[in-house]
Amino acid sequence: MKKNKIAAAIMSLIMASASMPFYANAQDTVTHTITFLDFDGNVMTRLKVEDGKKINYSKVDTSSLDKHIDNYTERSFYKWSETPDTITSDITVQALSQTYTLSIKEAPIVRRYVYMEDPLTLEGLNVEIVKENQIAERDENGEYKTESTVENIGESCYCKPDSLETAFAGAEDIDSYGTKSADVTVYTRDDQELFTYKIYYVPKFGDVTHNNRYDVTDATYMLKVCSNLSNPNINIDVSDDLFMYGDVDGNRRITTYDATCILKFCAMIASRQNAPDWRKIVKVK
Repeated sequence: MKKNKIAAAIMSLIMASASMPFYANAQDTVTHTITFLDFDGNVMTRLKVEDGKKINYSKVDTSSLDKHIDNYTERSFYKWSETPDTITSDITVQALSQTYTLSIKEAPIVRRYVYMEDPLTLEGLNVEIVKENQIAERDENGEYKTESTVENIGESCYCKPDSLETAFAGAEDIDSYGTKSADVTVYTRDDQELFTYKIYYVPKFGDVTHNNRYDVTDATYMLKVCSNLSNPNINIDVSDDLFMYGDVDGNRRITTYDATCILKFCAMIASRQNAPDWRKIVKVK
């Protein structure tokens, strides 16, 4: 009788414990690992996150990925290859980059100035920023694809000095005809220095014979040079001096067009009907 009571008590305890709710301890919590890779596929860090919980991507410091590759190229973190809200298994994600490349396509075309009152111009300047973003899609080689956009920022650039008077202030003559040279530096709107180039003040432009006057001899001389250049039996080298004073359109070629422009300027002086002004004939470059 006593044994039966003990057995009944044990059975009662077993049944009671079976009906009680089960509480897992910390050791029974399911976690998953997120592995974060850099641009090159190297492990940056790993995070442990409980199953079904949200992923806090801000815990990963991506500042180490920002890099100035050179003076004109900058690469930084763009986004992760995938960003699930919650985690249910171990995953690996890779950092995708955005790259900004500044490219100088064309320098200013005007290098020679005949009149000091003219503005210092950056006409012809072509500067581009190419933005390349990696996207979460791979090509046939397994590399992440990129999307590119191009922005032309040439019109927003500026230069120092910003006027001819300032540029040539104190500049010494580089020849006996009053020609001066100066350095001009071009900057982006964000004050990043791009490049420096030379400009010239050429008050005696067109006087290719250097006789301190403009007459038919200048045009005749230019036509003779053109004739010699077109003759395969004559070997002639055009001097830098002739390019400076006679290459009217700045294309580094001496042609009949240059001679014609000089002739028009001389005729303008001879007629005494108009003040001689190169700007009424051609834009000197």
